[in-house]
Amino acid sequence: MVLAENYRVNPGLHMTMEDIKELLDVSGENLDKHLLSLEEKGLVGLYRDRRGTVALARVTYKGLSQAHPPAYY
Repeated sequence: MVLAENYRVNPGLHMTMEDIKELLDVSGENLDKHLLSLEEKGLVGLYRDRRGTVALARVTYKGLSQAHPPAYY
């Protein structure tokens, strides 16, 4: 999970949609659908701009525990 790896390197920072798209080589529409699905499951936290567009994403502790064991971080 890209967000879990980002947490390992930058635990206090969110990732921008551009950063995620660059790493995963996906379209913005597909990325939004996937992130919204992960948010429903409680695996990521999303920050939206004033228009409601997803701008930033960060993995939750639940997401971290599913990606790797705690000792990994």
